Amino acid sequence: MRVANQMSKEEATAFGIEDGDRFDYFKVTKGKTNMTRAGPGKWYRFVSVELPNGNPAAEIPGDSVGVVESWDPPDTKPIITDDDRAYFRTLVAGDPNFRDDIRSKQWIGTPIAARLGINPDTKLGKARIKNALKQLLEERVVAIQERSDGHRETKKFIVPGDRRGGR
Repeated sequence: MRVANQMSKEEATAFGIEDGDRFDYFKVTKGKTNMTRAGPGKWYRFVSVELPNGNPAAEIPGDSVGVVESWDPPDTKPIITDDDRAYFRTLVAGDPNFRDDIRSKQWIGTPIAARLGINPDTKLGKARIKNALKQLLEERVVAIQERSDGHRETKKFIVPGDRRGGR
């Protein structure tokens, strides 16, 4: 038995797909795995294809039909080297004002994007930046510290983590 699962909002965000476009994508997985391994499933998407039944001379297009094609999700996990880890650790050690909040002027994602060559103006770029920060946090290269922002509000700041060097 196979199950078709519509793309969730979380998956769309992770893949950099606009929320309204996520309905074009679905994943087929094994629905009954008690006799076999589950596996990761396979992604597909609906696309429109114009049939060659129109009349180009009369500027009449062919019929447009929906078809399903295989789709490979983009890789949202950036490659972070030991030099990058050292750079980010030194960066946050030298400036205590980097923030976790994407709305902040001091968002840590800006230097992450610059260092890793990621476009921060796209959904996919933002997803890759968030994944890079998540990886740096998990590896304890950097950490989050909650403290006052000087305006009597508690904010999350990025500070050096307790792990030095590479992974």
